[in-house]
Amino acid sequence: MTGVGAWIRYGDPISPEQIAFAAEHYRAAILQPWELEAAAELKRRRPEMTVLCYKCLSSTRDYEPGPIFSSGVSHREAADDGGTWFANRLTGERIEWNGYSGHWQMKVWDPAYRARWVENVTAEPGRVPL
Repeated sequence: MTGVGAWIRYGDPISPEQIAFAAEHYRAAILQPWELEAAAELKRRRPEMTVLCYKCLSSTRDYEPGPIFSSGVSHREAADDGGTWFANRLTGERIEWNGYSGHWQMKVWDPAYRARWVENVTAEPGRVPL
């Protein structure tokens, strides 16, 4: 197998040069969930390459329009469920991540939240064409 280590993607759009380099040098890639074209191109170039999708358990983002989200539970879904999956300060205020506007801490210790997160994440590959 070619390469060692993993290419962990975050940031600006992926260039064709980055895909070519990753296919040649890395054993695995971790992409954002909407980077479907990049995932398909990596698998086309290197079918044996492990290509994973990043999914956040600890937070949800209020600025993602969907239908593909970086979190396993979208902000809207959490809010529509009554908001009980959001972590709160002692004052009752939801916890927004310091320095990451729009990232809201979730109750990762809540079994119902974790169950929905797993349900959503495991169902997604069947809903998203690759």
